[in-house]
Amino acid sequence: MLLIACANVANLMLSKMVARTKEVAVRTALGANRFRLIGQFLTEGVLLALLGGALGTLLAFWGLRFLLALSPADIPRKEEIGVDGWVLAFALLVSVLTGLVFEIVPALQVSKPNLNELLKEGGRSQTGGFATRRFGTLLVVVELSLALVMLCSASLLIKSFARILGVDPGFNPSNLLTLEIDLPDARYSRQRAADFYRGIQQRIRSLAGVQRVGAINYLPLGGDITNRQEFSVEGIPPVAPGVLTYSELRWISLDYFGAMGISLLRGRSFVENEWAGPPQTVEAWQNASHPAIINQAMARHYWPDEDPTGKRINIAPAGPKPVWLSVVGVVADVRHFGLDGEPSYDIYLPGYGSRMYLVIRTDSEPASLASAVRTEIWEADSELPISKLQTMEQLLSDSVSPKRFSGLLLALFAALALTLATVGIYGVISHSVSQRTHELGLRMALGAQQRDVLGLVMSQGLKLVLAGLGLGLAGSLVVTQFLASLLFAVSPTDLPTFAAVSLVLAAVALLACYIPAQRAAKVDPIVSLRCE
Repeated sequence: MLLIACANVANLMLSKMVARTKEVAVRTALGANRFRLIGQFLTEGVLLALLGGALGTLLAFWGLRFLLALSPADIPRKEEIGVDGWVLAFALLVSVLTGLVFEIVPALQVSKPNLNELLKEGGRSQTGGFATRRFGTLLVVVELSLALVMLCSASLLIKSFARILGVDPGFNPSNLLTLEIDLPDARYSRQRAADFYRGIQQRIRSLAGVQRVGAINYLPLGGDITNRQEFSVEGIPPVAPGVLTYSELRWISLDYFGAMGISLLRGRSFVENEWAGPPQTVEAWQNASHPAIINQAMARHYWPDEDPTGKRINIAPAGPKPVWLSVVGVVADVRHFGLDGEPSYDIYLPGYGSRMYLVIRTDSEPASLASAVRTEIWEADSELPISKLQTMEQLLSDSVSPKRFSGLLLALFAALALTLATVGIYGVISHSVSQRTHELGLRMALGAQQRDVLGLVMSQGLKLVLAGLGLGLAGSLVVTQFLASLLFAVSPTDLPTFAAVSLVLAAVALLACYIPAQRAAKVDPIVSLRCE
């Protein structure tokens, strides 16, 4: 963005200096040396840069508030983000440097004028040299290429984000209220915790507007919390000796799948007398086989061509004695760790721990029942802390907020880059038309039609656009490779995206060329040649 803005400023300064070439010639004729002229131009450029930096810093304070309002809530130390002294010093330094760097080239271009030509009475002193025009067109090509790189990058991130939003999370998030309860171990034994959760689910289920209530120890999309458990499958050797395979072990209530809207694909769900709960010791589980439900990803991997129900899983493969789970059902995959992640191997067991999440399916807006649900829990135990009370749709939205924010930031910068590049090419073509007024008037006096002049100016702009697009596409193919880790189901070299963005940029740039070209086609030959 800084390069694009500086290219625009350099072009504007170049146009301004070309308009002052006769003034420079007069100063030179009166004894001003080249270094003094360059020093004057640099002083003007730095002053302009400082004023722009001051205004930009003021805009930064406002813009930062806007971006913080849109940013994800889990940004570390978000409350400390602000514009401080180091930021202001950096802005000042960049302003001065850009003023010097992008003023020096135009200053060198016009500080050595041809006095004989420029001081001739009636001489056309504002045509600018070939090197000057070439430098201006080069800046526009660079602007267009940089804008294309930013537009391609932003479009890939936006397309990736749209793909993420289209992913099925494996459950129905609408009309679902969630909350977390953590029972203190000092007051709740294993059996008392189970009785509490059963009772509180029954109380909440009796509320008007509540359809179903379930519980799980680790809520989907609730963060990076994991409950990894090594396992092996009966009859299937490990990948390699000593290599363990891990699954996610999840304790659920009997009505959890119904409350979440998770589809049962094969077999059956749990029944009341199968409740077990997390064992106090491994030995407590070693003397029997326990029912378990697995997800589709695990079933597809280990039993791709057969029904997994009835198969056995050992969740203590490294122990002296196996702990067997018997598969009784298969459910749909749930994206527990993010919509853009692959489903893990999930094993569901019936039971309650001390810390559980309640999921409450409602008939209407779930947030309207938050107060009633909180009241029911506190009537059962007024000392219990209730945390993370929110709707599942909000939780789903928060899970994609980092990618949404990244895409939004780049989209904002890309839109600004497109605007600046459009202004840049408009400025160059408009300046070229003003410098060629005499030439265009002469052409029309010799018989050229308006469409001929229009085509001449548009062809000039088209060459710049094509050069910028070619350079920008080459740059995009390189730069977007660094976005690969941020993309989901989108290639860093997605050709439809590149083609669409190139067409949009070309259309906008040609429109910017058309306006001055239309003005050039209306040049009055008598007015343009009057000076002759």
